[in-house]
Amino acid sequence: MNNPGAATPHKPTGPTPSFEVGARVRTRHSIDRDADAASWPLEAGSIVEDFADFVDSSSVGRDWAVAHRWAVALDNGCLVFRDTDDLEAAGDLNSDSESSARKQ
Repeated sequence: MNNPGAATPHKPTGPTPSFEVGARVRTRHSIDRDADAASWPLEAGSIVEDFADFVDSSSVGRDWAVAHRWAVALDNGCLVFRDTDDLEAAGDLNSDSESSARKQ
């Protein structure tokens, strides 16, 4: 099961980005757990750890509280854990869409 608390961001058209530690990304995040996850604003941050070697759900023998692949340090100071489907490349941090995402 994917993280039910993390809404998948809008997917840009084109090739699927490949992520690595240090990459700038955006993901939906809110401290308001009662809010609809689809309405959470996009937050920018940097990938700080890749847990690919530890994420195999069969290795833990359960389908709840599974590990997520990426640790992302958001620019707002929060540390979140996300799967690849929950991320999008941040692109140009000076773009209008990025600026508006940071203001939300």
